[in-house]
Amino acid sequence: MSVTDMTLECGKHTIVASEPTTYDEGEWHLIGRNSTLAVDEKGTETEEPIRYNEQKLNAGSSNKSEYPSR
Repeated sequence: MSVTDMTLECGKHTIVASEPTTYDEGEWHLIGRNSTLAVDEKGTETEEPIRYNEQKLNAGSSNKSEYPSR
């Protein structure tokens, strides 16, 4: 069964997984590091990098753990 046949049978869909779900690399792609994947109501996928200010993210950090010890 081809990918086109599966689309007709199952409808357009997106599966997000931590590992590939098939051995056919043509059926999946990796999402970039520090990226998000948005899927709209038509099934259009948009990958966007997560942008952050590293200085603000690390502001006030020290070698101390942010979690109290037990």
